[in-house]
Amino acid sequence: MTTAFTHENVVKLAGVLGTAPELRLTSGGNAVATLIVYTNYTLRNDDGSRRQESDRHRVIVWGLHAEKAARLLRKGSKVRVQGRMTYPTWTDKQSGVTRYGAEIVAQTLDYQGANDEDDGGFCISPQKGALGFFRRRHDRVLG
Repeated sequence: MTTAFTHENVVKLAGVLGTAPELRLTSGGNAVATLIVYTNYTLRNDDGSRRQESDRHRVIVWGLHAEKAARLLRKGSKVRVQGRMTYPTWTDKQSGVTRYGAEIVAQTLDYQGANDEDDGGFCISPQKGALGFFRRRHDRVLG
């Protein structure tokens, strides 16, 4: 029996923004936001004690979704991201050296406020063609 595998490039993250989103416009006038998302995990040392570590992830959001994310998110906002992994390359203008990076291009982004008092949130899903929706606790849709 042969099992068919499909090619998938799917990344899911749940973490906290380490900085406020950085919004810029491309030369073509398209909005793009860069989010820095931190995820935490625990490791066990040789002596059995535990230590916290974190990873830093660069997330790219495009178009109206980028504008909305830049307007509503801030340092400390809790986010869930689903997207695809990309590995851009570029030439450093000063040194002429080729540089390599890793980033996630967001396809969906869920948000929760930076603290418990801020219970607002939104979800963007470019794949579904929706700008997103706002919600508060108990899933009341605000428009």
